[in-house]
Amino acid sequence: MHYLPNKTIWKFPLALEEEIVLKVPVGGITRHFGLDPQSEFAVWIEVDRTALRIDRKYAIVGTGHNLPNLYTYFGTLIEGKFVWHLYEFDYHAEQMRNGA
Repeated sequence: MHYLPNKTIWKFPLALEEEIVLKVPVGGITRHFGLDPQSEFAVWIEVDRTALRIDRKYAIVGTGHNLPNLYTYFGTLIEGKFVWHLYEFDYHAEQMRNGA
């Protein structure tokens, strides 16, 4: 088996805030949203560990709450009686809206 030397998956803890900004290597691919072993919110992102890091924005929204504008749905997490949904800011949609 051949392994990619600079590719890996990193876990990023998520706070339950209105907007979450993470420093993620360029080209990172969001792979999973869930609870880590300590039952904290986290997102797992496939990254090239040598790539430049940029800000990526996320939002966690509870069922029944208003959805964020210009964000794309990623996944759902059930935590006891609560159901949470992860959205990632869609930079492409923002550029299209701004005519870029």
